[in-house]
Amino acid sequence: MNKNRVSYAGFFERFFAFVIDLFVMIVIGTIIGYGLLGLLPTFSSGINPDSFESVMTTMLVYPLVFWLYYALSESSLWMSTLGKKLLGIQVVDYSFERISFSRATARFFSKFVSVFIMYIGFIMVAFTKNKQGLHDIISGCYVIKK
Repeated sequence: MNKNRVSYAGFFERFFAFVIDLFVMIVIGTIIGYGLLGLLPTFSSGINPDSFESVMTTMLVYPLVFWLYYALSESSLWMSTLGKKLLGIQVVDYSFERISFSRATARFFSKFVSVFIMYIGFIMVAFTKNKQGLHDIISGCYVIKK
């Protein structure tokens, strides 16, 4: 890749990729939750106070699905999630190479910092030189147009 001709993905491209990915993750999480954990009867009939175990299991399934979806996708040969792939953007390291699973994991979990500071870390994408969010800076990544 010619590093002098890199085009960084902007805020709205990244936001729309997130919306696509959110839909994908909810579908995957729901299928896993219903299929593996037998939660369909619980939720189809309403949440029952006695279903604490099912609710807690669901609360564990979704974060696990989100983490694995992002970390495995962004460290794959695609270098992007499905949403990013559809929008023609990908995640790279500062050498513009594919990121490792551990870097993708760091990138995922560092997003929680942005959540805790009122999403400012995400809004930074619109204002930083290389269109990086706080999680990109923490993990040493760029999101670029393919």
